[in-house]
Amino acid sequence: MEVEISLSIIIGYMLGGINPAFILSKIKQVDMLQSGTGNLGTTNAFIHFGKGWGLFVLAMDWKYFLILLVIGCILAFVFNYGCSISFSAAVLFPIIMTFQMRLVGVFVLLTVCSGCIIYKHMDNIGKIRGGKEVPIRVFLKKYILKRG
Repeated sequence: MEVEISLSIIIGYMLGGINPAFILSKIKQVDMLQSGTGNLGTTNAFIHFGKGWGLFVLAMDWKYFLILLVIGCILAFVFNYGCSISFSAAVLFPIIMTFQMRLVGVFVLLTVCSGCIIYKHMDNIGKIRGGKEVPIRVFLKKYILKRG
C-alpha cells in the first residue's frame, strides 16, 4: 500500500509539473514568454492560439471549473483584470475541495499550492500598477471577439 501511495505521489507530481502551454508553445514554435502577457498560462494561450487551445491549457473537473470560472469572471468584470480569475480560483479551490473531501490535509496541501499560484501571479499586480496589464474588457474585444 505504501508503494502505491508513493508512486501515486511521484506520478501526480510529475504530471502536475507538465505545463501544457509550454509544450504547446514549443510545438507551435511561439515564444510565449516574450510576447502577449509574457506568461505560460491560459490567457497567453488564448492570445496566441485561440479559444480551444486556451481551454486546453486551463484543464480540470468541469463542475469545479464552471463554478470557479463564473465567480472569477464576475470578479474580472468588477475589477477589469483577468488575473482576478486566477487569484479567486487559487483562493476558492482549496475551500471547495476541502468541503468535498472533508480532509484537513487536503486543505493544507491545496492552500500551499494556491499560495504558489498566487506568488507566481504577483507580477500581474505590478503590471496593473504600471499600466502594462491588459484590462479584461480590452482583452475580450481584441482577442476573443476579434474587434479593435
